[in-house]
Amino acid sequence: MSGLISGISHWLRQVLQESEAERAEQAFLARTGALQAESLDFDTALSKLARLAVSHFSDWCLIIMVEPDRANPRLFLAGRDPDRKSFLPQLEEAYRIDARGRYGSGQAIVSGRPVLIERFTDAHLAAMVPDPTQLALFQRMAVTSYLSVPLIARGRVIGAIAFGHSGARRRFGARDLALAEELARRGALAGDNALVYCEARRAEAAVQRLNAELERRVAERTAELEAFSYSVSHDLRAPLRAIDGFSLVLLEDYGEILDPAGREYLARVRRASQRMAELIDAMLNLVRLSWSELRREPLDLSARARDIAEHLYQSEPARSVAFDIAGGLTATGDPRLLGAVLENLLGNAWKFTRKQADARIEFGVREGAGERIYFVRDNGAGFDMAYADKLFGAFQRLRSPGEFEGHGIGLATVQRIIARHGGRIWAEGAVGQGATFYFTLGGTGS
Repeated sequence: MSGLISGISHWLRQVLQESEAERAEQAFLARTGALQAESLDFDTALSKLARLAVSHFSDWCLIIMVEPDRANPRLFLAGRDPDRKSFLPQLEEAYRIDARGRYGSGQAIVSGRPVLIERFTDAHLAAMVPDPTQLALFQRMAVTSYLSVPLIARGRVIGAIAFGHSGARRRFGARDLALAEELARRGALAGDNALVYCEARRAEAAVQRLNAELERRVAERTAELEAFSYSVSHDLRAPLRAIDGFSLVLLEDYGEILDPAGREYLARVRRASQRMAELIDAMLNLVRLSWSELRREPLDLSARARDIAEHLYQSEPARSVAFDIAGGLTATGDPRLLGAVLENLLGNAWKFTRKQADARIEFGVREGAGERIYFVRDNGAGFDMAYADKLFGAFQRLRSPGEFEGHGIGLATVQRIIARHGGRIWAEGAVGQGATFYFTLGGTGS
């Protein structure tokens, strides 16, 4: 009977001990899990994990993180024995893990499998650390049992975590291995989070440096273009002003000496020089569209079109033109540039309906293929679709300057503005039957 009672007592003690061990393990894992959310700082997260391991699980803990952009792995080492902690910094400085080594953490990293050495000897240590100077330093750790498991995140090995006991009576076993693997799983997540965070910070810094460099280059380029524009404007205008001015002097002071043909020739010279000055302005304006800053603001296109129509009426009050401008047409874009689009398109429609007794101009919108398509339609002179590809070329004209005034730059300007807003423009027409210009504004229409 006494033997039975003794056996039951021994069994109960084992059950209680195992229950107590399980509760301690669960508390330990709970604390390691909390590290995943405590800090995204790489060093902080893994240093805490190493210190936590030595306070609950082992006498020594070494965490090795292998980073693609670092020549040497990153190390985090913690020890429990206060008498041996004094040489930890020296140990960390000396230690360089061989990621392709045959033993220990190197083996765990390469194979992706744990390494358990229940009775760790000097022979094991010598195999891991062949350098005699470093070997003497590591021998001071007095490791008697060794356990290393790989850190695996998203299917790849990112490092290893190694544990060591220094007491002769303490040995790692199967239960410790299971706990270490669970700890490694959580540690890998914390380490991977830290790696991702660090990579994101590095990428963000790289983007910021790139943006700063681009802004600097844009500023330099803008200054160069502004200087070029000023130079072109000044250098080309100066001789034109001289030609126009001296031609005017000849007409005013010597006009009576000249016959009508001579006076007409001088008048033509003046008109040509003035037209050249206008072409220079149009050309420079087209160039500026390529590098000027693009502002994006909500814009009431209907209101802007009505203002333009009113201005056109005032410029030629004798004309009778019926405008049909749809209400509520809005967009998001550069107000100045989109205003120039409407001025050019409505101005062209006004110009090319001059010979129509019942001139009509319409500005509206239609939905097509999931996008908003704006249009300006007129019943004016129209154009031959065979030459439609020339409409948006700079200085391309489908009609002679004598028939309709203009520089041949307006539609090229419109196309450039539309393209900068991520949209496209095209036209349909027929000679004598008017024309319709369609345009989109990419993602800026609303």
